[in-house]
Amino acid sequence: MDSEMELSDIGKIALEFLIHIHSHFDYVKTDCCIVMPNHVHAIVVLNHTSSFAENISVTACRDDDEDIFLYIPETLQRNTSTSGVNEYMRSISPKAGSLSTIIRSYKSAVTKHARNIDPDFGWQARYHDHIIRNNDAYFTIRNYMLNNPKNWKEDKFYM
Repeated sequence: MDSEMELSDIGKIALEFLIHIHSHFDYVKTDCCIVMPNHVHAIVVLNHTSSFAENISVTACRDDDEDIFLYIPETLQRNTSTSGVNEYMRSISPKAGSLSTIIRSYKSAVTKHARNIDPDFGWQARYHDHIIRNNDAYFTIRNYMLNNPKNWKEDKFYM
């Protein structure tokens, strides 16, 4: 287990769904992702202007504390209609096209499949996100993710 994680069946599901997230959201691409025994890391790229999955190659780095790093090449917003929607519910609900909607869908899909293996499977209620604003930050975070498996034995949650 030096620099590569041996994934459980649930870990394999989590990785597979991360790699193919663009199949459900054509404006989303997973740039780099890593599934660890107790957490997931991913660099998620959003581009609401067009389908762009072919422009980024996925590095599947090697199952529930989530760090989601968001790399947005252009600052873009998606317009959504809220006419006729209860203002309170609108204010607390994830917005269409938002990172929270994508993560909610991802967690839901993984949970549905994972509970066929382990009925008690569950995620943390929240996730940590961070906008990557420049190339230096991108490479620092990506290197951290790529080195995470090597450092797993030093993790305070190592089992």
